[in-house]
Amino acid sequence: MSNSQPPTQPFLWAAHPLVQRRLFPEVINDRFSVLAPQIWQDLCPDQPLNPQGDLPEAAIPYLQLYGQALHVPQVYGTVDVEGVEVLLLENAPIDRSGSLYPALADVWEQGSPTRQIYWLWQILQLWVPLAEAGVAASVLVPENIRVEGWRIWLRELYRDRALASVPAATLPKLGESWQGLAPQAKVEVSGLIAEIIAGLKTEGVALKTIANALNEILLAQASRQPLRVQVAGTSDPGRMQQNNEDSCYPQSQDLNLEAVGTANSLSSHLLVVCDGIGGHEGGEVASQLALQSLKLQVRSLLQETAQDSEVLPPDLVSEQLAALIRIANNVIVFRNDQQGRESRRRMATTLVMALQLPQQVSAPNLNGVGNSHELYIAHVGDSRAYWITQNYCQQLTVDDDIAGRETRSGRSLYREAQKRPEAGALAQALGTRPAELLQPTVQRFAIEEDGVLLLCSDGLSDNQVLERIWSGAIPDVLRGKISLEMALERLVRQANEDNGQDNISVVGAVYGVSPQQPVLVNLEELPKQEQSVPVAVKGQPSAFSADEPDSPAVAIAPETPSDARSGRGWGWLLGLFVVAVLSAIAVFLLRSQILLEEENPSVPESPEDVQN
Repeated sequence: MSNSQPPTQPFLWAAHPLVQRRLFPEVINDRFSVLAPQIWQDLCPDQPLNPQGDLPEAAIPYLQLYGQALHVPQVYGTVDVEGVEVLLLENAPIDRSGSLYPALADVWEQGSPTRQIYWLWQILQLWVPLAEAGVAASVLVPENIRVEGWRIWLRELYRDRALASVPAATLPKLGESWQGLAPQAKVEVSGLIAEIIAGLKTEGVALKTIANALNEILLAQASRQPLRVQVAGTSDPGRMQQNNEDSCYPQSQDLNLEAVGTANSLSSHLLVVCDGIGGHEGGEVASQLALQSLKLQVRSLLQETAQDSEVLPPDLVSEQLAALIRIANNVIVFRNDQQGRESRRRMATTLVMALQLPQQVSAPNLNGVGNSHELYIAHVGDSRAYWITQNYCQQLTVDDDIAGRETRSGRSLYREAQKRPEAGALAQALGTRPAELLQPTVQRFAIEEDGVLLLCSDGLSDNQVLERIWSGAIPDVLRGKISLEMALERLVRQANEDNGQDNISVVGAVYGVSPQQPVLVNLEELPKQEQSVPVAVKGQPSAFSADEPDSPAVAIAPETPSDARSGRGWGWLLGLFVVAVLSAIAVFLLRSQILLEEENPSVPESPEDVQN
């Protein structure tokens, strides 16, 4: 994989109070143009920034939190200003005009009830990784918490107790930092937020208990509107490849067979992209093995969830999805072992999958039961997931490559690690090693705005192609001007022009939650098979009135052993057993259908550093 791209002049956050008095139009060290206090632009990004040497201690938490790139900036380098070493941060919450995104407090009142809860839920999810890196105080400084739409984005990191102006990082302090938000919250959730704050400030209440309570509020709020879904997918071998090692789901043939217009069809809930590694009769087999195993297992999971009236918390669902991925991994491992493939000869595949989990949600102030608008993204390797709206394109996943591994370990800045010859090699992939050594990344999101989720192989993401061209295709889908299928074809054509050396696969889902307005589509522009776009609608509109003062109470109490969901734990284990049995059946069927071709050991891959 190559991440090379033409040099740009990135906007940077200068993370030191010393430079606050440096103002436009000053230029620092003949290189950095000051646009606003602490917002600089690198005028010479293709030139080396720092001499080789030890990284400053202040940089280490950023490296450790590289996997949280959706919410946390990264170190671009350091610069000496008046004898002080100043950290320069990239991937900071700075928009395309060079201005900071607004602080949470400044846009809080504008947020919907669902979005207000979602903002708080993200902060709570960041608490543990930040605390482990010693920088939990970063979410206690109001001006430090920035937002881009639904996303919480930190301006910089503050070490716990490093400054007198930064409060000590404790849960009660977190509750205090939210205290001013409750009175300004929407009436539907203000009382619920007050209950959550009280829980944070109560001695002996576990963070997990508060997180689960906040999650139930989030799901109940999000389920008020029906969820509309349109899906499409396509895969192309690329201009320079004769065979296609990618596998993705769903594609047009899947949609024709499964009647996606029904809310319980698999393609309404599951999206998968696998980028095979190992060449003909290697990579393409590995990607198909992973795809078929996951389809079978997820279908079973959806059936089990539909029969369960209790809401599964995100951590339990994440564990289940990681278990399913490890089973798919072992299907490929079994094939490698059966064929005697060792070391670089072992076939493998990347994986990015999305599961829209339709759990039944009920609450005292909701009429009846709605379906949760949850979205789980799981990935291994460098296939990616993006969330795209009219206004922004957000990369949700972080590549499992060698450069990222070096960064997470604290050994190198990512920009420096990218210069290594093996920087783009994969740090892990399905099929190269036993399941217990595999570490899938699973993230949970809430669908609370209209947008398009895209999953793609690196044939589309390399060289920042998607980031450069998304605005020419996806907004037209959300405006109803073109179909999702047409937009994906546009993206593939452009990727073939820019990245045609690799296979290109992309699947997408349009999620709609806002009130639907009639839209006139020019049918003459659409192929006949596109003139009727199937839509799956989940849930029913709520009759809840925004003026209704009653809100469900949130029961938060100190956690005791009796609070543990022992019954749910046994049910989960039983579910995994059933999934394992089904996967074994899948292995047998796939062996009898797919694994009949002759052995071909010609394309090697490393189980340690897989070059994609």
